[in-house]
Amino acid sequence: MCGDCGKILTFPQKKVAETHCRNHGILPDSLVNEGSSMKPNDLGFLSIREIGCRQVKDRFTESFASVNILDYREQIAALKNMEADVPMLHPHARETSFKEFFKIKKVYSDILGMNYIDHFSINVAHPKFGMLVFSINPELAYTLYATKNGVEQDLAISPTFYNNLNFYFWEDCYKEEEKTSVMAKKEDMQGILSGAVIVKKDTGITYLFSFGTKRSKESFMQEITCSTEIYLQMGEYCLMKLQNEIDRYFYPSKHSGDISWIK
Repeated sequence: MCGDCGKILTFPQKKVAETHCRNHGILPDSLVNEGSSMKPNDLGFLSIREIGCRQVKDRFTESFASVNILDYREQIAALKNMEADVPMLHPHARETSFKEFFKIKKVYSDILGMNYIDHFSINVAHPKFGMLVFSINPELAYTLYATKNGVEQDLAISPTFYNNLNFYFWEDCYKEEEKTSVMAKKEDMQGILSGAVIVKKDTGITYLFSFGTKRSKESFMQEITCSTEIYLQMGEYCLMKLQNEIDRYFYPSKHSGDISWIK
């Protein structure tokens, strides 16, 4: 339970929580309660109760545990008045989710169903090689990015937004005159009621953790706005599990196995 707001912040699935501990130096209360050998004082770990809903400044210096809605709305309004940049897609961006679907489904199943999450994808924006998409709904990227116009319309993957924000909702990025068309292709056809992006940047590469819900739009928006840090950690867990597959596309010569189709 959060010491600041009283919100219960635990991971229902132990392996997600254990990865969370190893990578982020935070011990979920759920593991303590289960009698885990790991204790809050081991290796200087802090529990989520001790951290509460404030910034974890020693690791996420630019991220936030909760979103300031007023600041967010002002930033969105300013960015929408700018000419949006169009992302450069990797030549295999539309196919990767199909090619890697077995591994994607296995990894993402650890978080799907939690915290109103029914859709998840990781978009990897490499400054030299372009953007790759690893989605639990492969047909989404394959259909939406089939044309240049589709890529231009989906401003949720535009550098204009992910280079200036750590968090944003999909629909807040779309142009008003194109919103209905984009949402029909990206959300309505998949039964997605709301989607949001959490941005992670590491060694020049940008990762877009994209979450969507098919259940309650209001509950999802409230949950991800209040608990952005928890969603970020779930995204990082999936990224860690898929890192080898991601690297194969950017650096095929360094990886063994069948990579003949990656050119």
